[in-house]
This record gives sequence, C-alpha cells and structure tokens, in this order.
Amino acid sequence: MARFGSRLVLVVVGVLFAVLFVGPACQDDGGATGSTARAVECAADESCPGEATCVRGWCMPECASDADCPAGVCVDGVCEFAPEPWACAADADCPAGTSCEAGACVADPAVCTPAVEVCNGVDDDCDGIVDEEGCACGSGETDCGGACVDLLFDDANCGACGMACATGESCLRGACVAEAACTSDADCDDGLFCTTESCVGGECVVLPDVRCDDGDPATVDVCDEAADTCTHGGCSPAAEVCNGLDDDCDGVVDEEGCACGSGETDCGGVCVDLLFDELNCGACGSACAAGQTCLRGVCTA
Repeated sequence: MARFGSRLVLVVVGVLFAVLFVGPACQDDGGATGSTARAVECAADESCPGEATCVRGWCMPECASDADCPAGVCVDGVCEFAPEPWACAADADCPAGTSCEAGACVADPAVCTPAVEVCNGVDDDCDGIVDEEGCACGSGETDCGGACVDLLFDDANCGACGMACATGESCLRGACVAEAACTSDADCDDGLFCTTESCVGGECVVLPDVRCDDGDPATVDVCDEAADTCTHGGCSPAAEVCNGLDDDCDGVVDEEGCACGSGETDCGGVCVDLLFDELNCGACGSACAAGQTCLRGVCTA
C-alpha cells in the first residue's frame, strides 16, 4: 500500500511538471516522432531545467503568488506542495519525529506529544504537518512570515511585519526610537501608565509590568491605559498556559501539562522570559544578585 501511495504522488507531481513546464506531451510535427514529457527528479538546484528549483527531490517552478502554483502554494518564490501529509516511501524521507505509514509521514507517538499548533516551525499537534493553516501565536504576538514576534519590541518587525528599525534604533512600544544613553529611570519614562521602564547600564529597558497584579489567580488583571487604572475582572475559561494565571478557571495555577508561549521557558511550572527574569536570568534558577537587573539573559548592575 505504501509503495502504491508513493507512486501515486510521483504521478501527480509528474503531471504538474508536464503542465507547467513542457506543455502537451506530444506534438504533431507532420510525421516526426513525438517527444514524451516526464517529471524531472533532482538532487540540487543546478539539476533542474530553466527557472525551476529542487523541492523534496522534484523540480518545481518559480512563482510570484499562489496563483502560479495550480497544485500547491508559493513559498519564498518557489511552488511548494500543498499543506498535506508529507509523501514518503521510507522513514528516511520523513522529518524528524515522524515515520512513513501508508505512503505518508505521520507523527511517531513515541517521540511526539500532541499540543496546540503554534506558528513556531515545529509540528506541535503531531499530525505530520508543520505550522499548518490555523496555527496560532501566543498572546501579544503576531505571525510574521511564519515566525511569532512581538510587534512592540521586535527590531525587525516594529509596529508591523517587515518594518525594521535602522541601525542605532530600537523598537519601543511599536515605534523605532534612537538609542540614547540614560542616567536614571526618569530618562526612560514614556509617560504611559501601563508600562514600566528602567535605566540599566545606560540603556532603557522595558520591564514586565506587574502593577495590576492583585495576587488572585482567579481574576483577570487588566491595565486600562485610557483611565490610568487597573481592573480585575472575572475568570473566562481558556487553555491553561504556564503564565502564573489560572487560565482554565479551575482554581489551580499552571497545573501539569500547561504550555509556555513563544519566547518563554518553563522554570519549575512557571513560564518565564530568561532574557529579563531576575530569578531566572539566562537559565532556570540563575538569580541575579541584589542590585542587579537581568538584561538579555545577563545580570547587569
């Protein structure tokens, strides 16, 4: 069955190549022998004819949009296969963590634990497909070209996907600002109620804002910038995430099986940002000394 499935995939790819590159398989030239088109296998880009690129062992056409790829999608200027289980003939044809079953790569339950699919380049839900349509970024993040980023602080995507800050600028609350030395926290104050800035080593750093945390895991703490106040609403059940909150409203905070968001690490059942957490600076349990602040994973005075 696996061999038949593999052959069927090869036939489909062959027909696609013939339609896109060669046109009709045979042409009447007044008695001359017709030529038969075949799908072209490849091992590297240079083995493909014309404007084609080697994708999974087959020459695929270049493209400008999905409309140029009748049987797939346009990815980085090259027609890719549609998001479906990866075709295979043997386990060696499959990505890590999957095996070849009935001509398709499927997740190996021995090494893959299903979770919510997140846009992070990993097959989180163990279905053999990486970041399929509908994958979700964590709270406060945006999918920019398949990568989850924080548009408020990402220098390469500041305020919008692809909006990169110039050299000497940093992304602060979605705007590129010139990097300037500071001497006190007052130099870094952006005037907003819901943000906390600090001067660390002559550089302004935005710290996690905890002013609205009432210490009650059963409430939802929200900072209202317009009213310069904090609100603590009731609990609305959601998927449990390791964030120090009772997301699923069961009275238990970060119970076993919760998942951390992108850019966070589970340290003893609590999701932390190793780049800025003073109790886990650069690694779980690596606490900064008194008077030091965690800046990009390094304790700084």
